[in-house]
Order: sequence, then structure tokens, then C-alpha cells
Amino acid sequence: MDNQENLNPNIPEPVRLSRKSTGVPIAKTARNKQLTDLDIELLILEVQKRTPLWDFSLPLDQRNRETVRRLWDEVSAELNGKLNAADAKK
Repeated sequence: MDNQENLNPNIPEPVRLSRKSTGVPIAKTARNKQLTDLDIELLILEVQKRTPLWDFSLPLDQRNRETVRRLWDEVSAELNGKLNAADAKK
């Protein structure tokens, strides 16, 4: 993902991926794989794009179980399978 911007209208300014280290230890998934800082930023951006995953003020018909499951699968796919949907949800 080169120079990607977040186009979510709920986020006031474009968010760009950074290659700087945060100094925070790299997260470990349940499968004992490690995520880089870039992977973590990408995860955050992908979740931000999918409003029903985090905006509980939306009507239930817009954030039903099937929709939320499908969105988590999409997040996992965007991360090239580095996290499965269940791990990404954590």
C-alpha cells in the first residue's frame, strides 16, 4: 500500500501510513505471528473504513451479525491473511 489515504467521511483529515517506529512492542497474534507497525496502522485504517465495526450509534440493520462478520473478513483479506477475522477483531 503506497501513499494510501483514508477516505472515510467521518474522519476529518486524510490519514497517511507512517513508516516510523512508535517504540511500542510489536503485537503478537494468537497464531504467534508478529505484526509490524505498518501492519497495525493498516489494521486501524481498514477498521476505520468500515463504520459498522465501531459505530454503535448506527441502526442494528446496518450492523447485524452477518454484516459485521463479512466486514471482519474484508479486514483480514486487506491484511493479506496476516490476521484471521477473529484475531483482527481482538
